[in-house]
Amino acid sequence: MAAERSGQTADGLLLIEEVVMPSVLGLMELREAWARQDVESWTEVLEQAQAEVNAVRERVGRARVGREELVRG
Repeated sequence: MAAERSGQTADGLLLIEEVVMPSVLGLMELREAWARQDVESWTEVLEQAQAEVNAVRERVGRARVGREELVRG
């Protein structure tokens, strides 16, 4: 009968019968890392969209001023 080896490695993987299996904690850490990447990516998209909104608002303001000058003129 072969001896069963078990224990947890430094990277969160559980070693059972010389087969490396991810532990629940290791999987949760991976999910957290993926979620952080998603948040960073969506934050960047949001910041870019906000910059575009600000630029459009400036154009609207300049157009309004120009229209008012034409009406007065």
